[in-house]
Amino acid sequence: MTRTSTQRTAGFTLVEGIVTMAILAIVLVLVGGILMSTSRVLHQQQLASASDTIVATVGDAAQSVLVGVEPSTVHLVTETNGATSLFFVTKATDNSHPAGSYKLFAKDADGGAGQGGLWIARVGNAGTAQAESVDPATVDASLTTSLVPAPTYTVQGTVTTCSLGGTDADPTLTISVRDGQGNDVREATVSLLAVPGEGA
Repeated sequence: MTRTSTQRTAGFTLVEGIVTMAILAIVLVLVGGILMSTSRVLHQQQLASASDTIVATVGDAAQSVLVGVEPSTVHLVTETNGATSLFFVTKATDNSHPAGSYKLFAKDADGGAGQGGLWIARVGNAGTAQAESVDPATVDASLTTSLVPAPTYTVQGTVTTCSLGGTDADPTLTISVRDGQGNDVREATVSLLAVPGEGA
């Protein structure tokens, strides 16, 4: 009578351990890839949502400033630094700015007071001829107002730039939103004489 050996050592053999580790590594690589891909998609969705909010907020703020303005007083002006500003005269008191002559202008984030974005400067009381030649960069800070709080332009790590253009009859504001790497996320052009909310 022969007896078969049924002895077995506890635990894994070396081959079983290697196979188990290989399978575990493959699973971890797959899960890591899925998590990274999901994270990228969520980040892109957050950037898209943030850029929509920025464009709507900045566009509506710029349009609101021009509510009640007499269109014949609206002029695009090329300043001495080459930037374009929008001159207008308002007699209305139904917005946050009293009657007078104003310039709507964009600042670079690096220039001036270190804050970029869209600004408005009161350049005179009512006379168009004199006030139109005033460079908004030289206006007293107490007469200059940021239309949108500075953090709005950098939501989700974005960088937002604004530029004015178009024609006197149809002035426009172009809002460009880029991510931290400088990739375009969104660019929109808003007609400034449109009713707020209709632009972007």
